[in-house]
Amino acid sequence: MINNFLLISGLIVSLVNVGFAENTAPAGPPKNPPKKPTKSEVIKLEPKDSVRFGLKGGVNFSNVQVNVPVEFKTGRGLVASVALEVPLDSYVIFQPEVGYSQHRSSFFDSEDGVDTRLEGDILEIQLLGKVRLVESQNIFKPFAVAGIAGGYVLKSTAIGKAVVDTSRSTKDYDISVAFGAGFQVQLFNGIDLGLEARYLLGITDSAESDQLSSKNRTLFVGATLFF
Repeated sequence: MINNFLLISGLIVSLVNVGFAENTAPAGPPKNPPKKPTKSEVIKLEPKDSVRFGLKGGVNFSNVQVNVPVEFKTGRGLVASVALEVPLDSYVIFQPEVGYSQHRSSFFDSEDGVDTRLEGDILEIQLLGKVRLVESQNIFKPFAVAGIAGGYVLKSTAIGKAVVDTSRSTKDYDISVAFGAGFQVQLFNGIDLGLEARYLLGITDSAESDQLSSKNRTLFVGATLFF
């Protein structure tokens, strides 16, 4: 009986070893090995454009359109702001901006016989749509931009024979339509330098007086570095 038991045990162990060998045996080469992706397929698998941060600086050339026979001269002011690029696709981008903007202009005051300079410091927010004319992978990317700009007046002064605070005679806010064009150049991987000219057409009357109409006209020229 013991011999029969040993015989049966040996048979079971042999069957287990054969099954284990079959399960662990290396599989043969696949019938249809995977193909290497083509160049076009590799490009399609690249990640989409991401949101980017930008630093903008430049110069405002500002003037004022009024309903009185006074000739204003264009003045220059500085602009410094931050921006975001939020890609909607390879061509269309939503670009909000917030920053500091100087508006400067002057006129000849016939009563005092001197040139009077108007200075306005503005906290400005712009909500822009940017349309690239080529795909985002290109090194050179021309674009057009348009949107709306809203500003809160931080300081408003008139400088002639004396310095006069004009904040009570001007509104605290200014709204403009913005449009322009420019181009971006890729400097390094993921870093672009943008150069552009943008015109801001004031649509709100900045004067508090009902007899005086005053609307800002501003040309911005500057550069933005996107990371």
